[in-house]
Amino acid sequence: MCAGASAQTWRRLIDAPTYGFAANPQNPSTIIVGGLGRTLYRTEDAGKTWRPLYIDFPGGQSRYTNIYIHALDTNIVIAGGAALTIDKSTDGGVNWVSSFGENNKPNFATPGETIIADPHNPDIIYTGDNQSNRVFKTRDAGVTWDTVAKLDVPSLCTIAIHPDSGNILLAGASSGIILKSVDSGKTWRRTAHLRKFEDVEVPRIVFSQHNPQIAYLVLAYFYYKNRPSGGVYKTTDG
Repeated sequence: MCAGASAQTWRRLIDAPTYGFAANPQNPSTIIVGGLGRTLYRTEDAGKTWRPLYIDFPGGQSRYTNIYIHALDTNIVIAGGAALTIDKSTDGGVNWVSSFGENNKPNFATPGETIIADPHNPDIIYTGDNQSNRVFKTRDAGVTWDTVAKLDVPSLCTIAIHPDSGNILLAGASSGIILKSVDSGKTWRRTAHLRKFEDVEVPRIVFSQHNPQIAYLVLAYFYYKNRPSGGVYKTTDG
């Protein structure tokens, strides 16, 4: 009976390889998900029907793992992912332009959860490149970007912002390295090194919305011989 109930609770909304996900913060029936090969998908009826959105041209193995919809002007959508640049739309995802200018390069990658907005100012957005380990920041919703730091880590994986203070950020890197910034990403210090294996990475860090001193992170690993290298970790002191 339990198995049957589970099967009835969940249903597939789209039959396509998908990665990143974002719901319109003002209209949750409008959803954009990242796909394979420079393709995204948009629904305006909570997943009943979908239409593909192509950035430049469809094809290839690139994956859109990060989608951000602006909280106030929901026509602004920023997308990035594996082996991609940072792209921006100002009409809800129909048309796209490169947002990153000279910072773009063919192997730019925004890994994990790495397009993150300041909870108090949706124009301030951070992202990271796990090829160069640079952290970027825009103060004008993706019109211009600045490099704010270059992290001394094997590979940058994710960024999270403290829900009560846009000055405080956490970053997760391969081998389970955790870094913290208290000056809006300008300087960083290492606060933890959870695993020594290079195949381990931190794809996401989530702050509690009820108690910002509490945060959780996911630790993923890829080589079976290194088990048990993954897990979920929790901090209670920020």
